[in-house]
This record gives sequence, structure tokens and C-alpha cells, in this order.
Amino acid sequence: MKFNISDMGGFDQALAYSKKYDLGFEIQHFETGEMLDKQNLPDEINMIKKKLKGFSDISLHGPFYDLIPASRDNKIRTVTLERFNQIYDVAKELDAKHIVLHSGYAPKTCPPDKWIKNSISFWNEFLHGKDDGIKVHVENVYENNFDLLRELVKSIDNKLFSICLDIGHVNSYSSIFIKDWLTGLNSCVGYTHIHNNYGDSDDHLGFYNGTINMKFVLTLLEEHCPDAVNTLETFEVDSTIDWLKDNSFL
Repeated sequence: MKFNISDMGGFDQALAYSKKYDLGFEIQHFETGEMLDKQNLPDEINMIKKKLKGFSDISLHGPFYDLIPASRDNKIRTVTLERFNQIYDVAKELDAKHIVLHSGYAPKTCPPDKWIKNSISFWNEFLHGKDDGIKVHVENVYENNFDLLRELVKSIDNKLFSICLDIGHVNSYSSIFIKDWLTGLNSCVGYTHIHNNYGDSDDHLGFYNGTINMKFVLTLLEEHCPDAVNTLETFEVDSTIDWLKDNSFL
């Protein structure tokens, strides 16, 4: 089972583990509008590019603060599209193969039929004319169930577009078992974020801490989403690497 590692716990630490264990690399360095608007953004990109020279499996986590793809306010959708296009341009500069973008869905704030309609319109506009070499993955956050995300991916029907299933978010925000998410979504999942928590907060803990049975989850991922890119997205990088070694995943 091949893993990526996110720089959430520190860029240099993640980079060291990536090199040592031949892991792919997810960059979260550009996930804020503040970073994307910096005058020295080209210098930031070149700095990252030099550090990742020789890497072929690079992903980017896009901006998400206050961004709502399916907003009923046209101006908010316009700003969201602008930010997503900005991170797409950064991905091209870095030769990234994947971009992770949040769904922006807040349960009970928008009728599901309206959310689907607006989401389909937004994502079709965003994907229009995009490079075949970069895959886009929409991530669950506060969703209680997977129905809307599955409907969205099937409605878009684009080989570049799939779900980033965040295991920790399911444990924190959903009343549906993780197994049901995986069996229900199956091939709709093209990317995952894997981290642990105790079900009451999105803590991004390592694999030894929390209530998620990580061995069970990894087994399910191998069974139902064998082609997905699996990313370790945790602040507790050292202990997570130890867990993977102790359980013969590395």
C-alpha cells in the first residue's frame, strides 16, 4: 500500500520521511489566500520546487477558508473559483498530479437539491479546459453522509474529478460508520486523508491516538479504493510512521 505524507506536521520533517520511505508528498504550504496573494509567490514556489526536485508524486491542498463552491451568492462563488484557479496554476508550476479542494458544504444551511445544482455548475466551470495531468479531489468535511458527494461525482462524470475521503472528518462529523462510507463510495474515492481523533474534534492525531481502528480502515481502503492516493495528514508524524512500521505497512 503506497502512502503520501502531508507537510501538516512540518515541511522538513515530512520531506525527510518522504525520502526515507519513498512516500509521495502533499503540500499544504499554499492553502491560504494570504499565501496565494503574496508578491513573492513565485519565490515561494521556486523554494518548494527546489526542495522537491526529483519527486514525481506531488499533491497540493488548496485554499478553503470561507470558500463555498455551491454558495447562493454569485460573488462568493466567483472568489472561490478565483482561489481554486490560483492553486491550479501553482500545481502546474510544481508538476503536481493531484489537488485537494473542500466541498464547502455546511449541513442544514442549503437545501440539498440547490446545493447539488450549484455544485455541478461550479465544478463543471472549474474543470473546463483543465489539464489531463492533474486530478481534482473534493473533500468531505462536515457532511453527515456521503450521498451528496457521490451524486456530485457521478453527475460530473469526469475522469479528473473524484472524492478525497477524509477519514478523520468522518469520525468527527458523521453518524455513519466509516465502513459504510467506503462501501458506499467505492470507486468515487480517488484520494484519502488519514488521521485519527476521538470523535469530538478534528485533531489530526497520529494512528496510535484516537478511536478509529486504523488497521481496519487501511484494510477497507485496500479492498474498496485500491487505486486511491492515501495521504497521512497528521501533526503526530513520528508516531504515525512508527505505527505503519510496527504494523508492516512500511
